[in-house]
Amino acid sequence: MAKDITKLERVGAHPALDFANTVSWRGTARAAEYLRNYDALLAWSKAAGLVSHREARRLRRASAHDKRRAAAALRRALTLRETIFLVGSTLARDAVPPRAAVARVHAARLAALAHARLVPTPRGAWTPTWRSRAAPPDLDRPWWPVALAFASLLEEPLPYPLGICPDCSWLFIDRTHNRSRRWCSSGDCGNRARGRRFRVRHRSR
Repeated sequence: MAKDITKLERVGAHPALDFANTVSWRGTARAAEYLRNYDALLAWSKAAGLVSHREARRLRRASAHDKRRAAAALRRALTLRETIFLVGSTLARDAVPPRAAVARVHAARLAALAHARLVPTPRGAWTPTWRSRAAPPDLDRPWWPVALAFASLLEEPLPYPLGICPDCSWLFIDRTHNRSRRWCSSGDCGNRARGRRFRVRHRSR
């Protein structure tokens, strides 16, 4: 896995799942946390196309000026991330997510919508945006589109099943023809698993 969060693979096929995947191997000794600080949150959001360059620059200045607010915003972002993982991993195992977790998703969506405004798109539809010249900018801005995206994902029957990598625990939407995707990446965790199986067979011989 890439250490540079701007180059972190986005294999989830959905922004909220990619956000959940900013930590690998949860709950293990090899756990890798990529959102170590507010700057990392901004860098990921910008690389994912959820925050513009101009917004990121304003937010970075504001976070440097008020580190306490930045730390609080990061904590809320991480809470949302872990909620997305809990709900998503539960659905990937064909189980019903805890009501409290779904309620947190709804609360995050309402918080995001409280700051959003609808703007028209070239296709004639309307989409929420958070572009604002308010000073100082709200440091929760990076996770608002993630909250809306995940809530929208849950509102309709999923056209494709959710999957969870048995190695690193990354989430993804399985869009394979026969719903057979098992790994986050065949060339990463898939290769490691095949290597382990090869070594086991070699030792058994």
